[in-house]
Amino acid sequence: MYIQGNRISIGAVGEKYYLHKWIIEKIYPNRYWIYNSSEIKDIFVPYLELKYGYRRVLFKKGQTSLISSNNLECRIASKFNFTGIGAKSNLDLRFENDRFKMHTLDFELEGFYLTNIIQYNIAYYQLGLRLNFKIFSTYLQINKPIKKYLNNPYIKYDDMETLFNYGLVFYL
Repeated sequence: MYIQGNRISIGAVGEKYYLHKWIIEKIYPNRYWIYNSSEIKDIFVPYLELKYGYRRVLFKKGQTSLISSNNLECRIASKFNFTGIGAKSNLDLRFENDRFKMHTLDFELEGFYLTNIIQYNIAYYQLGLRLNFKIFSTYLQINKPIKKYLNNPYIKYDDMETLFNYGLVFYL
Protein backbone atom coordinates (compact mmCIF):
# COMPACT_ATOMS: atom_id res chain seq x y z
CA MET A 1 0.00 0.00 0.00
CA TYR A 2 1.55 3.29 -1.08
CA ILE A 3 0.32 6.46 0.60
CA GLN A 4 1.01 10.17 0.04
CA GLY A 5 2.88 9.99 -3.25
CA ASN A 6 4.14 13.40 -4.32
CA ARG A 7 6.37 12.51 -7.29
CA ILE A 8 5.16 12.71 -10.87
CA SER A 9 5.61 9.12 -12.02
CA ILE A 10 3.63 6.47 -13.91
CA GLY A 11 1.15 6.31 -11.02
CA ALA A 12 -2.00 8.34 -10.45
CA VAL A 13 -0.21 11.69 -10.03
CA GLY A 14 1.70 11.19 -13.29
CA GLU A 15 -1.40 10.08 -15.16
CA LYS A 16 -3.28 13.15 -13.99
CA TYR A 17 -0.33 15.41 -14.84
CA TYR A 18 0.04 14.07 -18.39
CA LEU A 19 -3.72 14.00 -19.01
CA HIS A 20 -3.81 17.71 -18.15
CA LYS A 21 -0.63 18.51 -20.11
CA TRP A 22 -1.40 16.56 -23.30
CA ILE A 23 -5.21 16.75 -23.52
CA ILE A 24 -6.91 19.23 -21.15
CA GLU A 25 -4.47 22.09 -21.88
CA LYS A 26 -5.12 21.63 -25.62
CA ILE A 27 -8.87 22.09 -25.04
CA TYR A 28 -8.47 24.88 -22.43
CA PRO A 29 -5.19 26.63 -23.38
CA ASN A 30 -5.44 29.36 -20.72
CA ARG A 31 -5.90 26.97 -17.82
CA TYR A 32 -2.85 25.72 -15.95
CA TRP A 33 -2.56 22.89 -13.45
CA ILE A 34 -0.19 23.33 -10.55
CA TYR A 35 1.27 20.31 -8.79
CA ASN A 36 2.62 21.27 -5.39
CA SER A 37 5.09 18.89 -3.88
CA SER A 38 4.40 17.81 -0.33
CA GLU A 39 6.71 18.07 2.68
CA ILE A 40 5.20 14.80 3.93
CA LYS A 41 7.45 11.78 3.41
CA ASP A 42 6.17 8.85 1.37
CA ILE A 43 4.84 5.99 3.47
CA PHE A 44 4.96 2.32 2.47
CA VAL A 45 2.65 0.07 4.50
CA PRO A 46 3.06 -3.71 4.13
CA TYR A 47 -0.17 -5.64 4.68
CA LEU A 48 -1.77 -9.07 4.46
CA GLU A 49 -5.32 -9.40 3.14
CA LEU A 50 -7.55 -12.41 3.83
CA LYS A 51 -10.86 -12.84 2.00
CA TYR A 52 -13.72 -15.30 2.16
CA GLY A 53 -16.67 -15.16 -0.16
CA TYR A 54 -18.97 -16.84 -2.60
CA ARG A 55 -20.07 -16.41 -6.18
CA ARG A 56 -23.60 -17.20 -7.28
CA VAL A 57 -25.39 -17.12 -10.62
CA LEU A 58 -28.67 -15.27 -9.97
CA PHE A 59 -30.00 -15.47 -13.52
CA LYS A 60 -28.94 -17.27 -16.71
CA LYS A 61 -30.81 -17.35 -19.97
CA GLY A 62 -29.05 -18.11 -23.24
CA GLN A 63 -25.96 -15.94 -23.54
CA THR A 64 -26.92 -13.58 -20.68
CA SER A 65 -26.29 -14.07 -16.98
CA LEU A 66 -26.31 -12.06 -13.76
CA ILE A 67 -23.67 -13.10 -11.23
CA SER A 68 -23.33 -12.00 -7.60
CA SER A 69 -20.02 -12.11 -5.71
CA ASN A 70 -19.80 -11.28 -2.02
CA ASN A 71 -16.71 -11.20 0.19
CA LEU A 72 -15.89 -10.66 3.83
CA GLU A 73 -12.32 -9.55 4.26
CA CYS A 74 -9.70 -8.72 6.83
CA ARG A 75 -6.64 -6.56 6.26
CA ILE A 76 -3.75 -6.81 8.70
CA ALA A 77 -1.26 -3.97 8.19
CA SER A 78 1.98 -2.94 9.86
CA LYS A 79 0.21 0.31 10.89
CA PHE A 80 -3.14 -0.02 12.66
CA ASN A 81 -4.60 2.89 10.70
CA PHE A 82 -4.76 0.65 7.61
CA THR A 83 -5.88 -2.54 9.36
CA GLY A 84 -9.57 -3.37 9.14
CA ILE A 85 -12.48 -5.65 8.46
CA GLY A 86 -14.80 -5.12 5.56
CA ALA A 87 -17.24 -6.38 2.97
CA LYS A 88 -17.40 -6.20 -0.81
CA SER A 89 -20.42 -6.97 -2.97
CA ASN A 90 -20.37 -7.18 -6.75
CA LEU A 91 -23.06 -7.65 -9.43
CA ASP A 92 -21.88 -8.69 -12.89
CA LEU A 93 -24.20 -8.59 -15.91
CA ARG A 94 -22.46 -10.78 -18.49
CA PHE A 95 -23.14 -11.20 -22.20
CA GLU A 96 -21.38 -14.18 -23.77
CA ASN A 97 -20.45 -14.39 -27.42
CA ASP A 98 -18.81 -17.47 -28.96
CA ARG A 99 -18.90 -16.29 -32.58
CA PHE A 100 -16.38 -13.47 -32.26
CA LYS A 101 -12.94 -13.20 -30.69
CA MET A 102 -14.44 -11.28 -27.74
CA HIS A 103 -15.96 -13.95 -25.52
CA THR A 104 -17.80 -11.89 -22.93
CA LEU A 105 -18.83 -8.34 -22.19
CA ASP A 106 -19.35 -7.55 -18.49
CA PHE A 107 -21.08 -4.62 -16.81
CA GLU A 108 -20.14 -4.54 -13.14
CA LEU A 109 -21.48 -2.71 -10.08
CA GLU A 110 -19.50 -2.96 -6.85
CA GLY A 111 -19.82 -1.64 -3.32
CA PHE A 112 -17.05 -1.78 -0.72
CA TYR A 113 -16.76 -0.91 2.97
CA LEU A 114 -13.68 -1.28 5.22
CA THR A 115 -13.30 -0.10 8.81
CA ASN A 116 -10.96 -0.58 11.74
CA ILE A 117 -13.75 0.27 14.23
CA ILE A 118 -11.84 3.16 15.87
CA GLN A 119 -11.26 5.11 12.66
CA TYR A 120 -13.53 4.76 9.67
CA ASN A 121 -11.36 3.82 6.71
CA ILE A 122 -13.01 3.67 3.30
CA ALA A 123 -16.26 3.13 1.39
CA TYR A 124 -16.97 3.42 -2.33
CA TYR A 125 -19.19 2.27 -5.14
CA GLN A 126 -17.88 1.47 -8.58
CA LEU A 127 -19.28 0.95 -12.08
CA GLY A 128 -17.27 -0.85 -14.70
CA LEU A 129 -17.08 -2.34 -18.15
CA ARG A 130 -14.90 -5.37 -18.94
CA LEU A 131 -14.13 -6.89 -22.34
CA ASN A 132 -12.93 -10.49 -22.10
CA PHE A 133 -10.96 -12.14 -24.89
CA LYS A 134 -9.28 -15.57 -25.01
CA ILE A 135 -5.94 -14.60 -23.50
CA PHE A 136 -6.60 -11.15 -22.01
CA SER A 137 -9.22 -8.80 -20.60
CA THR A 138 -9.39 -5.04 -20.54
CA TYR A 139 -11.51 -2.92 -18.22
CA LEU A 140 -12.56 0.62 -17.38
CA GLN A 141 -14.14 1.45 -14.03
CA ILE A 142 -15.49 4.63 -12.47
CA ASN A 143 -15.00 4.68 -8.71
CA LYS A 144 -16.85 7.15 -6.47
CA PRO A 145 -15.68 7.39 -2.84
CA ILE A 146 -18.41 7.76 -0.23
CA LYS A 147 -16.12 8.25 2.77
CA LYS A 148 -12.36 8.15 3.01
CA TYR A 149 -9.89 7.80 5.88
CA LEU A 150 -11.52 9.94 8.52
CA ASN A 151 -9.24 10.65 11.51
CA ASN A 152 -6.32 8.78 9.96
CA PRO A 153 -3.15 10.77 10.83
CA TYR A 154 -1.26 9.31 7.86
CA ILE A 155 -3.69 10.77 5.32
CA LYS A 156 -3.33 14.56 5.31
CA TYR A 157 -5.72 15.36 2.46
CA ASP A 158 -8.76 13.43 1.19
CA ASP A 159 -9.81 14.78 -2.16
CA MET A 160 -12.87 12.52 -2.61
CA GLU A 161 -12.38 12.73 -6.38
CA THR A 162 -14.06 10.35 -8.78
CA LEU A 163 -11.43 7.83 -9.86
CA PHE A 164 -11.01 6.14 -13.23
CA ASN A 165 -9.47 2.67 -13.04
CA TYR A 166 -8.34 0.95 -16.18
CA GLY A 167 -6.28 -2.08 -16.89
CA LEU A 168 -5.18 -4.95 -19.00
CA VAL A 169 -5.09 -8.51 -17.59
CA PHE A 170 -3.32 -11.39 -19.35
CA TYR A 171 -4.28 -15.01 -18.66
CA LEU A 172 -1.49 -17.58 -18.65
